[in-house]
Amino acid sequence: MEVLSRLFTAYQDLNLFKGVKVARTVPEISHLLFADDIFIFCKATSEDLLTIKAILDLFSDLSGQDINFFKSGIHFSRNVSSLDKANLCSVLGIKEMSKDAIYLGTNLFHGRSKVKELDSVVQRIQNKLSSWKSKFLSFAGRSVLIKSILAFTPAYLMNCFEFPIKICRSIDSIYLNFWLGNYGAQKKPVFIAWDRMCNSKSLGGLGFRKAEHHNKALLMKLGWRLLTDQSALWARVLKLSPLFSKILLV
Repeated sequence: MEVLSRLFTAYQDLNLFKGVKVARTVPEISHLLFADDIFIFCKATSEDLLTIKAILDLFSDLSGQDINFFKSGIHFSRNVSSLDKANLCSVLGIKEMSKDAIYLGTNLFHGRSKVKELDSVVQRIQNKLSSWKSKFLSFAGRSVLIKSILAFTPAYLMNCFEFPIKICRSIDSIYLNFWLGNYGAQKKPVFIAWDRMCNSKSLGGLGFRKAEHHNKALLMKLGWRLLTDQSALWARVLKLSPLFSKILLV
């Protein structure tokens, strides 16, 4: 993968294809690597796509690994016409991605309503609980499952997005109902407030994490990385973008 990354960088430096910019003052991005996946950015021209195909073919010859185009997808900006989309997809033999494409458990393309998109996180937590029988577990056992498994289910997305209060309250409600052992219409009375249960054990609580506080802590961790690792590409893109000044003002 290091060889593939260097190939893209070399071809970009030779102006054989161009990446994209999220703003005029930020560095140009041609590709991003994440786990076993690669995101490639270029202009919507057949020349750029043929160059990318040449890079991928060269990588396949060097490594002996073939690119699975059936598991790949291509996304266009709104400025590309339907005819051009069809022609460009045929160059690589890759189908166009739908607007509802899912990547790592969340929508790859985000709209204005975070509540609608992040509702899948709530559903995923509920699906995980459907296979557990809390009535066969003690309160201590349910506490361990909440802290060690349920609380980390939305953690990846909490690193990236600020969750709406409605979603956070839904997640907290799921935690509380599971701890109480509530099923269907039968509800057990709550003698201790959830806020108090989220206090540390030294303060008389049970050490649970409120979803809102967990989300803010993870975002602050990301902010600390932004301040201390200014040489990273994502940090340079954010700091040079006009949007960054708006974030600071907020």
